[in-house]
Amino acid sequence: MTAPCLVLRIPRSAGATAMSGVLWVDGQQFAETAPTIAAVCDALVAHIPGGKPLLVDPLDGRQSLAHAVLEEATKRGWEFSRHPPAGQEMTLLDLNGADTESALPAAEAASLLEGLATAMGQAWNDDELGESIGIGRQALTLCLHHFGAWHPYTFWIMSNLFQASAGTGNDDNIREACAFVDYLLTRDKPESYVGGSGFIVRLDELANRCLGCGNVMLATRVYDAAIEVARVTYGESHSIYEQIVVRKTGALHAREVQLES
Repeated sequence: MTAPCLVLRIPRSAGATAMSGVLWVDGQQFAETAPTIAAVCDALVAHIPGGKPLLVDPLDGRQSLAHAVLEEATKRGWEFSRHPPAGQEMTLLDLNGADTESALPAAEAASLLEGLATAMGQAWNDDELGESIGIGRQALTLCLHHFGAWHPYTFWIMSNLFQASAGTGNDDNIREACAFVDYLLTRDKPESYVGGSGFIVRLDELANRCLGCGNVMLATRVYDAAIEVARVTYGESHSIYEQIVVRKTGALHAREVQLES
């Protein structure tokens, strides 16, 4: 029996009027939405009367919210963390919440995404990596709703989110980023891809960032995705297809040499 875990998802969207939470207990998952931290906790803990879950406030730059969640955990006698246990990483994203910005037309969603990417970069430049990660999760949620997993926008944000997570040097942040990449790679593939060579560049960049964290298996899968995009878009006789195949071979070989030295 694993200890119950309650993950809070407090949206960053300016128009949000509610938040959500997910409770994992004995292989079951429960989700609730409410206006406040206490109300979400009350609704979810009702599924485990007398239980004391680990209360998770995902890492981002909103320190006042983290303090409020910590106070809630302390008041209830619950443990507090910034990270869910392994295997529960996707509970960090509320794919039905306010951060999807579901009411926006695609053009406005793309404009908002540009602003979020700029804010991510600014937080990175200011060495506010937790804030960059938090904005990155918001942007990834927006992308998944409006553009889907297999879109250059989505992998652009994912690559930047991976960079911020890896930049912390924290194993839990890296584990969560790897889980997001795995989620994207396991979504159903479209019959054709948008973005052409730009999409392949994003995948190549992400694969190298996976290698930089030592996750060779994940990097290989990202490279394989780039090769598939090139094959479907250009054909196997095209130079772009040949180049990404060479890039994969070279990058994996260089990593092998690095490990042996």
